[in-house]
Amino acid sequence: AKHVREYLNVLLPLVKDGGVSYQGELYRVAGQIQVAEGRPISVMISALAPAMLKIAGSMTDGTITWMTGVKTIATHVAPSINAAAREAGRPAPRVVVGLPIAVTDDAAAARELAGKAFQMYGALPNYRRMLDKEGAAGPGDVAIAGDEAAVERQLRDLASAGATDLMAAIFPVGADPAASAARTRALLGSL
Repeated sequence: AKHVREYLNVLLPLVKDGGVSYQGELYRVAGQIQVAEGRPISVMISALAPAMLKIAGSMTDGTITWMTGVKTIATHVAPSINAAAREAGRPAPRVVVGLPIAVTDDAAAARELAGKAFQMYGALPNYRRMLDKEGAAGPGDVAIAGDEAAVERQLRDLASAGATDLMAAIFPVGADPAASAARTRALLGSL
């Protein structure tokens, strides 16, 4: 966390104000960026644990999650990052939720496929902690899957839980994977 804070102390002034002069334990930087008619860029970090969510809320524009389900967004991620932003006097941060998603008529088969295709995330400590908070056995349990109405309902549940953005990892399923992917893109485009 200490190194992330120092890195952000270098990066944030540079992207927001166009210049930075910083000397710390790890970084010594003097730099400037000039862009005609430029706007500040949004800086977010991938934060899941409490200390990182506090840093994200107090210093950045938000967090980007992966393999974090609706319950965990509602009870852990959104409350933690929003509290940190309020304490720092910053605007409400973005909560980008990344999950596997498939529009299909066989949600059970899609979840099973997601469990296999994304199984490595169930073994990585940071994602495993999020799956455990969710009460999920593995990635298939947090995948968004079902017909158009079911997927839309799951996406609206995420928004109600505090998600502000979706990073959809479309995964094709079924006998016609291309049709499944097209169906998923069509639904996402319509929302």
